[in-house]
Amino acid sequence: MPRPLRITTESTSLDGAAVNTAYQLGLARLIQHDIDHLNGLPYTDRVRPGVLPICVVGVPADWPGLGYDS
Repeated sequence: MPRPLRITTESTSLDGAAVNTAYQLGLARLIQHDIDHLNGLPYTDRVRPGVLPICVVGVPADWPGLGYDS
């Protein structure tokens, strides 16, 4: 799925101060993926209609939860 290759996040440090952090390339994509999980949004909800998720090597294509059976 397309994702920006540069992002900036805002978080809060333990002492309550706002912290801005910039990420690029693969790390930016990884952070966006994990933020989706924190927001309760699974990968399969972001896949464009008609596009099957990419199967992880060693996981059968009909494994429940990959979206092939829906």
